[in-house]
Amino acid sequence: MLLRACPLLAAFSLAAAGSPLCLADGIPEEERAFLKDGQGNDMPVGILELNWPSAGLLAELAKLLIKEVLGFHAEIGEPLGGSGAAPIYALAGCRNFNSANDKQCGEMEPVMHVSLDSWIGSYSSAYEQMKTHYPNIAPLDLGSMGYSGEESVYVHTNLLQEGYENEGLALEFYKSYNVSHHNAKQYFSSISDIPFEAISRCNETDFSNAQRMSDFVKYSLDYDGVEQQGGDYVAKCPDGRWWPAPACRPTPHNCIPILTAGTGWKLQAIMQWAVAYGLPAAVGITASWGDYVALPRAHRVLHYWWVPDSTFIDLGPQPIGMPRHSALEWSMGDKKTSAVGSYVAKMVSQDLSSKARPIQEFVSQITFELKEIMDLLLQVQNEGSRYNVSCAWARQNVARWTTWVPVSTNCYEGFGLADDQGVHVQTRAAASTCAVCPEGTFSEELADDIGKTYRCSACPSGTYQDKVFSSSCKPCARGTYSDTIGRKECKPCDVAFYQGLEHQASCMACPADRTTRLLAATREQDCAKPSSSSAKGSASHVMRKRCGALWAAPSRSCKVPMEQMMRPILTS
Repeated sequence: MLLRACPLLAAFSLAAAGSPLCLADGIPEEERAFLKDGQGNDMPVGILELNWPSAGLLAELAKLLIKEVLGFHAEIGEPLGGSGAAPIYALAGCRNFNSANDKQCGEMEPVMHVSLDSWIGSYSSAYEQMKTHYPNIAPLDLGSMGYSGEESVYVHTNLLQEGYENEGLALEFYKSYNVSHHNAKQYFSSISDIPFEAISRCNETDFSNAQRMSDFVKYSLDYDGVEQQGGDYVAKCPDGRWWPAPACRPTPHNCIPILTAGTGWKLQAIMQWAVAYGLPAAVGITASWGDYVALPRAHRVLHYWWVPDSTFIDLGPQPIGMPRHSALEWSMGDKKTSAVGSYVAKMVSQDLSSKARPIQEFVSQITFELKEIMDLLLQVQNEGSRYNVSCAWARQNVARWTTWVPVSTNCYEGFGLADDQGVHVQTRAAASTCAVCPEGTFSEELADDIGKTYRCSACPSGTYQDKVFSSSCKPCARGTYSDTIGRKECKPCDVAFYQGLEHQASCMACPADRTTRLLAATREQDCAKPSSSSAKGSASHVMRKRCGALWAAPSRSCKVPMEQMMRPILTS
């Protein structure tokens, strides 16, 4: 249930000294609204933080804006999302959303409602399965963050400058590494400079992944770079840790070290690039995250990296440009072209639409450029505070985020125009906010010169609505009617009346000498002669006896409670 819709925004200025707010005109905590859970209890807007720096920064910024601009209590939830798939499950309410196996979905209401910087592009099949198996709770993808996640082999700025100043060599371009034309190795360390124990054994990593190595040899034709074990291909690592490419395989001391991490992030692509473009490279997989972070700082190497991320941001790495990505080749397993940018989404829980639709609309408008995120991450690294960087950005970009905030009287389906007291009104001029449509009403679209909105209109006669947040009214069933507008339920046809059609505002009277034995009769055939020819058995007598003071002789009807609808009428 929406307790408070977005206020009309004035320009936000700098907060006064000592104020707990970032924005001087920010909504203070005591004026913020809670969401309501399924039992009517207060709950804050839950923001999922994913376990990488850009997601943490954007979670902090979202929390600030939801609290101070939209006026809702908001908190960053725990635990952190451990992978790009986490939002798919966390926003659906899965209790154990980081688990590889038992995620415990469908057991509880979501407590996480918003996720930014969600790398779901690599988990499209998992997302489709969630939408298939749990269509009523699967989270909503609100579109791109405005940038894609980029992965490549990177070279640091100091090496770029050295190569260019010495001989005009562009080390950010793959052709500059071809040994037939250049000696790029002179700018790099040798693999012997790298501590041996800092590199994983090949047989403990994806160098021994049969599928990846099979695809590698199939498309690279580098049969000298692999060997067979048990009928499967594995990479041939002469010293057990480094895989040398053909361009330097005879003389490994002439190889440029390329580092990746995990079990071999982007390993097949890196190996294919080295073979296809004559890179004198030896590929190694670091033994730990600490080694992955430390080695590029201590040695002159190339390394795998992705952005947005702040791990190496202070070193100013630049990606080595490879030939343009071929989606067709990659789909077949051939990865010699550049990697495609990963889709990065903004997502919300499915129930946020009914709890606080303005928050969903606000999140849907959030966009950033990749460079902008990288600049902010560098500020966080230099200043050490995500909140301070987020607050400074919010203060400096009022005109930007103001466009993300929906107009307070742009109501959404299920809601309707309302005044300051929450009373529903029929025109935008009389409205200042939106409120959920109550029972007996439906959310009716209204278009004006500002745009599309909705108002709550009473259900017309012949219809009813027993639910809140409804976009239409239900027709009265056969045997029932509603003769007034705004009904929460239909009334049963009285004794001696029937109705064979739906959507009716009245019932048909039985012939004068006939009556019905039950309320809510649906056919004229239900009208029968009383069981006694006595006046006591007539329909008028029965109705008069039951209704007492409620009897209306001209209409031969009375108001009978709904619970008596199916009670038999007996003569006496």
